[in-house]
Amino acid sequence: MSAPVFTLEYDREHDSDRRTSTADAVTASDIQAESFGSLEFRRTLGRFATGVTVVTMLAHDGTASWSGDDAPERAFGITVNAFMSVSLEPALIAISIDKSAHAHATLLAAKRFGVSVLSEDQRDLSDYFAGRRVHLGLNPFVQVAGFPVIAEAGAQLVCRTYNAVEAGDHTIFLGEVVALRHHDARPLVFHAGRYDQLG
Repeated sequence: MSAPVFTLEYDREHDSDRRTSTADAVTASDIQAESFGSLEFRRTLGRFATGVTVVTMLAHDGTASWSGDDAPERAFGITVNAFMSVSLEPALIAISIDKSAHAHATLLAAKRFGVSVLSEDQRDLSDYFAGRRVHLGLNPFVQVAGFPVIAEAGAQLVCRTYNAVEAGDHTIFLGEVVALRHHDARPLVFHAGRYDQLG
């Protein structure tokens, strides 16, 4: 015997009246701006728990004995927790990079970039690509679709640069995903300025 199905009739006229009265109750003039500093802004947004990614890119190796377009390309990475999905069709993601970061200019010139969602046991990789003094030992990169991403990350995406949008002191890079892999792994979590774990 199938379970009963309950329906709720939508009262469009009543709902319209309710939305109008609610909108009238709070207007833009009622909202009062409060002063705050960048530190307080950072601390407040830090209450939003995020995953941690490493964004990878290729750039010419300036340490080589030759320079210019003939110089070999090396893989570089930067730790980023400002990452989100944007669209299913086409498959788009977004990352936000500080304009003062060394990687910013590289990403502006890049035609492709990678995003690796770090696993819980990859804290050292997060610290390393954030510029902290961590000795990795082994090469952290593997190739997916011919592009470097972080080995053993919970998810690995290779993106074609789709657009770059200036947003204050950051640039939002949109990437169209052209290849991806994932496996079951507990994510590395960042919350309130420190690493955390899922309950």
